[in-house]
Amino acid sequence: IYPVVEEHFLQDGMKPHIYDSLIIRYNSTAAENVETGAGQPLHRDLGLVSVNIMLNDDFEGGGTLFEAQLQDEHPTAIQPLKPIGSRHALMHHSCHRHAGAGTFSGTRDILVLFLTATMKKNGSMDPLEQSARIKGRAMTSSKDFTERANLHREAIKFVPDDGEAWHYLGMCLQEISVPEDDEEKRAKILQLSTRALMHASHLIPSDAKLWSNMGITLSKQSHYDREIVEKCYKESLRLHHKCLEVGCDVVSDLETAAFNYGLYLSNLDEWKDAVNILNLIDCTDKLTKPRNEHAEKLRLFCASQLKKESQLNEIHV
Repeated sequence: IYPVVEEHFLQDGMKPHIYDSLIIRYNSTAAENVETGAGQPLHRDLGLVSVNIMLNDDFEGGGTLFEAQLQDEHPTAIQPLKPIGSRHALMHHSCHRHAGAGTFSGTRDILVLFLTATMKKNGSMDPLEQSARIKGRAMTSSKDFTERANLHREAIKFVPDDGEAWHYLGMCLQEISVPEDDEEKRAKILQLSTRALMHASHLIPSDAKLWSNMGITLSKQSHYDREIVEKCYKESLRLHHKCLEVGCDVVSDLETAAFNYGLYLSNLDEWKDAVNILNLIDCTDKLTKPRNEHAEKLRLFCASQLKKESQLNEIHV
């Protein structure tokens, strides 16, 4: 494995190391969601290079879907990637967001190796891994959003085109505490957040969560009209649906985007449109998904407002 990794993934003078490994079993009969099968949601790995070794081939479904594949204009061409057979491997940069597509029949076993690398001369790390570690520290070790934003800025210094870091920076800026009466400062921070998120959208246009967060940010600024805000939410839902079509479980993320979109429409008194969007959410699962209880209350409220509006129109007619 090392010679292949050195040739295709590492800078000259770098030495690879395996720092972690695990065997993952995707058992179709134990899947929480029969429709999406046994898989993993979109995520990125720590480290520099991930190596996915297929241990068996007596299963149906499965494979690795990379988020960047969602930009393909032909949905039928989007298929999860797999090694060509048992004892073969799929390798990729760990920072590339990916999902474990659902295994629908049988059991899929894989061995995953996580590699890091250091310079042979001085032991320094690759910038991609340095950026990943800083982002991880920002997400886990700090509750102060100003400090988190500064850490993401530091990650960007190592990898200027790290779209994920720009995305996280934009969201941290939104959360920075500003006195309620300081509207000028609040507006400036929202502008900075918007610029970071827009830059991220050029770098990682397939990130559905990013588009939903962009919709939230733009909706807080009156100079962005409804068409632009809705475009963001619609793109988020489109990408989530494409993930579902190829067997990746993004139901929770899709429902979050639908709730945010529905809430935005309800604030505009667009009751019919809000109900249609909120109907995308499975509101029967209220125990494991508390958000769905809020979604159901909002949907019922919008439906009642729509009924009142319809009755008033009938009276006027």
